[in-house]
Amino acid sequence: MTSPLLEIDDLGVNFPNGRETAVALEDVSLTLARGETLAVVGESGSGKTSLALSLMGLLPATARCRGRALWRGKDLLAMEERRLRKVRGVEIGIVFQDARSALNPFLRISTQMTELLRRRLGHGKREAEDRAIAMLEKAGIAGARERIRDYPAEFSGGMRQRALLAMALCANPLLLIADEVTSAVDETTQIQIVDLLREWQAESGGAILLITHDLGVAARLAHRVLVLHGGRVMEAAAADSLFQRAECAYSRVLLRAATGAFESMRGFQGSRQGNAVGCTFAGKCPDAAAECFEQTPPLSRIGETHWVRCWNR
Repeated sequence: MTSPLLEIDDLGVNFPNGRETAVALEDVSLTLARGETLAVVGESGSGKTSLALSLMGLLPATARCRGRALWRGKDLLAMEERRLRKVRGVEIGIVFQDARSALNPFLRISTQMTELLRRRLGHGKREAEDRAIAMLEKAGIAGARERIRDYPAEFSGGMRQRALLAMALCANPLLLIADEVTSAVDETTQIQIVDLLREWQAESGGAILLITHDLGVAARLAHRVLVLHGGRVMEAAAADSLFQRAECAYSRVLLRAATGAFESMRGFQGSRQGNAVGCTFAGKCPDAAAECFEQTPPLSRIGETHWVRCWNR
């Protein structure tokens, strides 16, 4: 059996603040293999972005991490910054949703897209630019050979997001972390992004860690799904299994909300205090019983590849 590219064991992230500690992630474990897409889903504040930032060593200095995140056998959490810089962008690409802040407004798209290829991978100027143009074309940027000379402000919001994704894929990483890359774009751009990710994965065999609140995007791309709430894994299963029969009460609420009520759910969760007990979803769960507030349910295996944390399954 092939070893996973990424293996996370009992990852915890918290933020001490005087006498209190805000918990962002607690005992999160997952694996990701070549050619596989794992979707990490949950609302804003569930811990999804903290997961991505911890892997890349980009958390604030006040954050405290524990556990392991093995990348090809080496622990990212214990890796020296010098070695981690060699991993970022080349072996692991990462794309966030805010393309406006991620792109330098004073540099042409061509400069930003070719910098990594030239400085880190040793490509010549023409070779790097041809690669960048090809990726922009795959991302659906019409007239890419001319538009690559533009500044970010000359691109629409959807074009900037696609350019940012194309930039991350230029180096052909082994893993792409895509953090809410479809959340701030229109439906047409979303389809183009999903198609680009599918095409890249089919051609390269790369893995994708898809971080999203959009269950529709997860359903179209993911092989497996991990559901987060309050920093805890609530359910983990093959995508088909979870979407057909979610076992956790929170997963079922997310699936119902995907029909259009998702926005109304925002704001009832976030980072929690380290001494909190019970299920993180108990206060909003339609099926909550007394034990849900008094005891934290364990993450239990209910099938070969299906795990759930819920007293009421």
